Amino acid sequence: MNESLVLLYEEYRDVDSSWIQGLEYDEETGEFLMHLNSGRSYQVQDADEELFDEWSAASSKGKFWWANVTGAYMHTRVA
Repeated sequence: MNESLVLLYEEYRDVDSSWIQGLEYDEETGEFLMHLNSGRSYQVQDADEELFDEWSAASSKGKFWWANVTGAYMHTRVA
């Protein structure tokens, strides 16, 4: 994990990806934060823990983002 990364949620996972640094999930709100290696972060709303687990385990986190998240969930750049 990048030392300068500010975590907002309880559950954080480093991921093996050339594009994504890590994922956070808040079970209470159903929100994710996707932290990119570039320093940008995106919030994904109204998701569930199953999606978080599938995304974390996907062989390509970026392909999973484009195939399963962008068209199905509201997301906003937050940093």
